[in-house]
Amino acid sequence: SDATTYAERLLRRLAFRNCFLDREENQAGDALSPTLERALRRSRVLIVVASEAATRSSWMRREWTYFERTRRRIVLIDVAGS
Repeated sequence: SDATTYAERLLRRLAFRNCFLDREENQAGDALSPTLERALRRSRVLIVVASEAATRSSWMRREWTYFERTRRRIVLIDVAGS
């Protein structure tokens, strides 16, 4: 998808910044993985590359909500144009 391609390119450009790209495929009802929680705790900024499907994803909302509690910056990149 366009969002995945964009996220992978962004990751390559930011690689020197110790970035984490969430590639997990989660099922509804699953908890955030320990790896993902650790990455979110260690992050200073959450960059959300959002496609139309991502905006409907309960997982994206969970990650957003988890990170929002840290009161750190969240940057939304809308690749869907919505």
